[in-house]
Amino acid sequence: MCGSFFHGLRTLCGTKKTGAEFIVVSGGYKDDEDYGDVIVYTGHGGQDGAGNQVSDQSLDDSGNAALVTSYLEGLPVRVLRGYQADTPYAPATGYRYDGLY
Repeated sequence: MCGSFFHGLRTLCGTKKTGAEFIVVSGGYKDDEDYGDVIVYTGHGGQDGAGNQVSDQSLDDSGNAALVTSYLEGLPVRVLRGYQADTPYAPATGYRYDGLY
């Protein structure tokens, strides 16, 4: 269990064994793309302090491993969108639960 999202500000939560519980699409990664019903999600890690992607994400990271498990097992992942994302699908303020993908 990942605990409260708002207390930890996690953007990806889950384990390799159980799969991903949720992702947050909030503009944290420049390579993320949000097409409404399709999301290209970069994963977790690999950024420098300025937010630039400087290395690949590792599957040693439990969140990234969780996404792989969800993909391979066909498990749905909850999606939350944050107002910071530069996309027409982001809420005007705060965060919004947008369902299972």
